[in-house]
Amino acid sequence: MTGDRTLPLSFQHILNEAGITVLCDLKMGVMERRQKSEQEIEHLRRAQNVTEQAKVQLEDAVQKNESLLEIVRRRDGELKDAFARIKDLEDERKDGKKRVADLEHRLQTFAAKNKEL
Repeated sequence: MTGDRTLPLSFQHILNEAGITVLCDLKMGVMERRQKSEQEIEHLRRAQNVTEQAKVQLEDAVQKNESLLEIVRRRDGELKDAFARIKDLEDERKDGKKRVADLEHRLQTFAAKNKEL
């Protein structure tokens, strides 16, 4: 008896014990497994075509995502600049209030001194 490379050794051992000689043909079935029918070839072509289309769609999605990411980064920078400007304006307003309060205090002090005279 001749078996191919997939015949388990346990089977060969049992057959040998029964007095049946088992030979292994390493080439048996190889060509049959490697040959494709027209239908298999068509399925492979379709699968490859679908894979290539998916790859193109993925590349497009990545490119669009990178474009969106760049827009978000730019907008984020603009927002950070706007918030920094708002903070600067708030600081200027606080400084202005302090100056007004200081001037009011000086005027009150001046008025109080002049009232005494």
